[in-house]
Amino acid sequence: MKPLALLLAYLCLTLSTFPAPAFAQDEDYPIAPEVLACSPRVLKPGGSVTLLLGPNHGAELAILRPGGREWYFLVLGDATPKDKPLMTSQALKAARRVTLTEVTGSRLNDKLGDRVFSRPGRYVVYNSDKLETDGGGVRCIIDYQH
Repeated sequence: MKPLALLLAYLCLTLSTFPAPAFAQDEDYPIAPEVLACSPRVLKPGGSVTLLLGPNHGAELAILRPGGREWYFLVLGDATPKDKPLMTSQALKAARRVTLTEVTGSRLNDKLGDRVFSRPGRYVVYNSDKLETDGGGVRCIIDYQH
């Protein structure tokens, strides 16, 4: 095998074995409708989804888009007003429901203000007191259909 082909094979094998971020492990984020429920579970263009928040829900909120690579951090404890979060972490902690429309958008990495629900597929909503740690939390699932 040529050296370049060996290098590419090694890189592909190595990159594919990196674990997902700690906060993306589903076993740490069970589906617990008594703490976080998505209603309805299917979102269509022009619709909205209500997140029903029960006792002891977290102060941070993120959505993982279909494909598992694009995170939308809607509420983070260390967000600043220029990050344009959906609300403050204190407001989320006090809330009992949050409504998301298909045009809800705010991403604290690149493409600030990009629409969250823009292509069909399964979106996973994560809620925790601190998302980017291994502390765990809860999740619910929304299927977006065109």
